[in-house]
Amino acid sequence: MKPSERDEFIPMLSAVLDLYGRKLSPGAYSIWFEALKKFDLAAVKIALGHWVSEGKSQAPVPADVLKFLQADDGWMVVGYAMQSQP
Repeated sequence: MKPSERDEFIPMLSAVLDLYGRKLSPGAYSIWFEALKKFDLAAVKIALGHWVSEGKSQAPVPADVLKFLQADDGWMVVGYAMQSQP
């Protein structure tokens, strides 16, 4: 993600965490962003959506999203997300 995408990433992450009744401090958002910044924003969005659609019972942590993005099926998602960017 680009630094300029932080303003789009934070509300997206906040919405996912709200589903699980979780709120984060500004510092925690920075940790999330740093952990995921090497991935395209579209891929991160897909990974978070995947977490929710799988019906997980607890909120994700950065390692959960990284695990998905680094898995074989996650890399396919990353590739698709990058191809679909204008």
